[in-house]
Amino acid sequence: MGPIVNWGIDWVWGVPLIVVTVIFHSFGLGVIGKRVVPALNTQSRILKFPVTSLVVTGGTAVGATVLHGFEGILWAVA
Repeated sequence: MGPIVNWGIDWVWGVPLIVVTVIFHSFGLGVIGKRVVPALNTQSRILKFPVTSLVVTGGTAVGATVLHGFEGILWAVA
């Protein structure tokens, strides 16, 4: 098999993997966003304390990091 054939085979499995990763990432960020915005709105009305925002922002960063970890595992398995 020449390099052109191998390159074509890589695209056959690579493109669907990219599509799955993008869908998974978009869905995950959407879920995080749906939880973060209401939490910030509710907490900002109840407490005018920056620690709440820091905790919510930190939780968001951890959630995005975990999401990236799962995506990395998906790619490592592939």
